[in-house]
Amino acid sequence: MDVYYDKNFWYRKREGQKGISPLKKISVDASFCWKDIEGFIPALYVGSEGAVLDVCIRVPFPEIERYFGRWTEEKRLSGLTDEEFEEMQSDSPFPSDFRIEMGLDGEELTSGFMCSTVWHPYKAEEQYADEEAEALMEEYGCDRGAGWMFTRWNYGWSGQPVLTPERMTLSFCADRQPVTAGYFITAEGAEGETHEITDPDSGETYVLTVRTCSNEMMDEEMKRTLDQEMEYPSFYQVIAWDAEPEILKDELQIQDCSRGDAPRWKDSGKRNGAVSVAVMCSEKLPGDTPADPPGEQQKILRTACSSLHFEPVEEVRWRAVFLRRRRGDMTMEIEL
Repeated sequence: MDVYYDKNFWYRKREGQKGISPLKKISVDASFCWKDIEGFIPALYVGSEGAVLDVCIRVPFPEIERYFGRWTEEKRLSGLTDEEFEEMQSDSPFPSDFRIEMGLDGEELTSGFMCSTVWHPYKAEEQYADEEAEALMEEYGCDRGAGWMFTRWNYGWSGQPVLTPERMTLSFCADRQPVTAGYFITAEGAEGETHEITDPDSGETYVLTVRTCSNEMMDEEMKRTLDQEMEYPSFYQVIAWDAEPEILKDELQIQDCSRGDAPRWKDSGKRNGAVSVAVMCSEKLPGDTPADPPGEQQKILRTACSSLHFEPVEEVRWRAVFLRRRRGDMTMEIEL
């Protein structure tokens, strides 16, 4: 099996393509268990352009059957809300909430893109044939008594290429995943309202206070940067809020439960598009407002913007989303 730098599983070198050569394979065959993720690293591939790492993750059949039974038989994926889509991703037995950083002989490589594919026999007659997944099963001798997720990670050299590495360092880093923990509703004039939200992991309760709440319209200058053949929703609500005790902005977010209105063609004979437009939010750091009393600093104020609508927004139902890691980071040292 030929592996090329900066190419995905499905790349096929065509005749006449110049300057594209397969990378040199270095067998690794190192197993790992990272909390709920079990698998092995079959091979590393190196070349003058960069390095590629293949990782095989084992997934038990019962977990796959449970997942597909819930999310493909009971629900139409196209009709999922944002919250349901996040729950589906979190529920997947094929993990996507992590990244892998790599070093060779003490030299850190720069991370590039990754791709993934899966192999499983669940309702195989309804699945498209994935020849690449089958080829990976054969190449790496994966046990067919379980399902498998294959991930391919591309890395660039930060210095001189390491073409005959003796030691590989892998850092498995967990990404944050959203967990909805509560809801509240605001309307214009909601200043001063408080809402209690409990962290589902720690059990700690936070008091969210709405400091400002107003109805706004999308800036006309922004509209001029969009497709002029379409009409875009303009009305939205924006709130400024803080939390007690304070919590980092990458640990708690406030999001609109509604997706809002989709843009529509100005020509009524065309079908409406499915694209959407979002309003960017910001954070105000302590002391940024001249209204703060002398010698005092205001708490960090964060803003949340609702989805856009064609009519003025009377009220918005928000959800409080904690961003949590399901596992700690892990480092592997592998002799090659």
